[in-house]
Amino acid sequence: MIASALAKIPQKLTGVSNWIPQNDLLGHSKTRAFITHGGTNGIYEAIYHGVPMVGLPLFGDQPENMVHMKAKGAALSVDLNFMKTEDLRDALRDVIKEKSYKENAMRLSSIFHDRPMNPRD
Repeated sequence: MIASALAKIPQKLTGVSNWIPQNDLLGHSKTRAFITHGGTNGIYEAIYHGVPMVGLPLFGDQPENMVHMKAKGAALSVDLNFMKTEDLRDALRDVIKEKSYKENAMRLSSIFHDRPMNPRD
């Protein structure tokens, strides 16, 4: 279902990899959105780089994490238990096309980077 939703999104480059450094991918200048399960580390990395998110939370803290990101205007969340192909496609399209998601993600990134001094100092 996820693959069929992604197939309906216009893409310039697709590839399959067993593993990719997530932080490097989020830091790439052309990354426009991040599909995540909503784990804490992934959310912190997305916030650090100012990348808006589409959450597919599974268990534990993930659903609550995505509720917080949605409330901050930096994400949308899709319930996997009731998801249709169109739901993921539409959420991803909205997060990419609606400027407010990127603006809110960048605002959170700015707050995250605003530190009075380097922790090593």
